[in-house]
Amino acid sequence: MNPLPALAAAASEKATQSGPTLAVSDLRISAKRDRKSVELLRGVSFHVASGETLALVGESGCGKSITSLAVMGLLAPGLSMSGEVALTDAGGRIDLVALSAAERRKLCGRRLGMIFQEPMTSLNPMQRVGDQIAETLTTHGICSRQEAARRAVAMLDRMGIADPGRRALALPHELSGGMRQRVMIAMAMIGEPDLLIADEPTTALDVTVQAQILELIRDLSRERGMATLFISHDLAVVADIADRVAVMYAGEIVETGPIDQVLDAPLHPYTIGLIASRPALSTERRARLSAIFGAVPEPGRRPQGCAFHPRCSLAKPGLCDVGDVPLKRFDGRDVRCLRVGERVQA
Repeated sequence: MNPLPALAAAASEKATQSGPTLAVSDLRISAKRDRKSVELLRGVSFHVASGETLALVGESGCGKSITSLAVMGLLAPGLSMSGEVALTDAGGRIDLVALSAAERRKLCGRRLGMIFQEPMTSLNPMQRVGDQIAETLTTHGICSRQEAARRAVAMLDRMGIADPGRRALALPHELSGGMRQRVMIAMAMIGEPDLLIADEPTTALDVTVQAQILELIRDLSRERGMATLFISHDLAVVADIADRVAVMYAGEIVETGPIDQVLDAPLHPYTIGLIASRPALSTERRARLSAIFGAVPEPGRRPQGCAFHPRCSLAKPGLCDVGDVPLKRFDGRDVRCLRVGERVQA
């Protein structure tokens, strides 16, 4: 039995557009270390269709956040990137990699929205939070300043913030961590973007507010056909919101497929370990939790062959520790495992 609730049985029906809204192909990111090039991402490819939510999951350090920053064009200086990142709709195709800074600013907030992981470092400490939320609307000429201020207060109210009119006049340091997180979400969503990238958006929120935010994201997805790239380590949240899931490990995607299939019957040993390590309500108080021993390899110290093989109890010497391991199609999913076929048949 799956330890997670399979809440996305009709997930694939949400995607109504034939072509992807976001298409990432062979994305590679590297950094210089001791005069050597160190790969941080290795050929990451995925797509997110209109009205669909794709969850990106994995341990800290596996490459989730840097993938989202690459899509937004916010990589730190010194990092090099190759591959394709494109936004498509009925009006055509936009190559996000080729955009100038000025061209990208025209898209950010209106067509591209991002909820950052650290609200205290992402908000302007000298500007009232209501003004920061309204800025998207005024910058893109969507409405007047008065109307933008009104909509900012209304959005804070939708975020579950009490006395939103007074809170809109506050500076970031005057709010709690959970409130700042909700301000970040309001900033990303007030422009009703075509693509929303949410990097751990509900980490600092209690379960009641978390459910409210997830419902708001779902509403926008249904109403506007918004595509969502949802990054999280919380598999219960992922099961609640995602249509499909891509599991990352050591800068690569190791398994991707419909959320209910991946969580009910994971194929890659790493995905199996992630799901098994999550405590369930039925877990006895003194029972030992399952764990994946070891750690994600540091960039530049990636092992030969399958990057997961040193931590995998199913690894086969002479097979899993040599050469590159490609993604292969199996049971309607893409899996980066050489032994998946023989394991399932056994």
